[in-house]
Amino acid sequence: LTQETDSKLVIQVVTTRLAKDEAEGYIGKKNVDITRAVVAALRSRKAPVSFKWVKGHSGHTRNEGADRLADLGVKKHAPDEVDLAIPADLRLTGAKLQALTQRLAYKAIMNRKEGKLVPRPKTTRNLDMIQAGIEDACQVQVTKQSIWKSLMNSKVITREARRFMWMSIHDAYMIGPNWLKDNMSEEQKSRATCGVCNELESMTHIL
Repeated sequence: LTQETDSKLVIQVVTTRLAKDEAEGYIGKKNVDITRAVVAALRSRKAPVSFKWVKGHSGHTRNEGADRLADLGVKKHAPDEVDLAIPADLRLTGAKLQALTQRLAYKAIMNRKEGKLVPRPKTTRNLDMIQAGIEDACQVQVTKQSIWKSLMNSKVITREARRFMWMSIHDAYMIGPNWLKDNMSEEQKSRATCGVCNELESMTHIL
């Protein structure tokens, strides 16, 4: 069996980088569940599997067909259910002690903490609005993770603008309902409403 792909990274992940990534327990790597399932499927085959890189967007029939299927997948309103179950005898967990550095250990701890964080309702609501706005304006679907990634890693958005958007998404500015907490004085609570139209303040109203 020969697998063709236009991604050199995919080939590296299941070949030249595999031993190192497995030894490090895939700490900090992306799409780990998919990678582990693919590797397990390859190992379960009795016949050999080879990989061939093909240039993307160059008229390669099978590659162009894969691109069309990927485009259809992106436009789906609900993702397909993919079985990523791994047989017990092929399941690898954790990192090897000799491969674990202080940096990797710290990253693993942070990843575990992030997995236990409970999303704030206001943050979730704002992200839902952003997702809906992007879908309506651009006719594409994006994940909450991709929204955060594009915001934090953008090279065209200034640091000040990124901070403003981060604070706004988390509803962290002292406006509107944030002034109506029980421990606020009457003077502080009066700041919750707009001084012009007397409506409850919000970032949307301000902008």
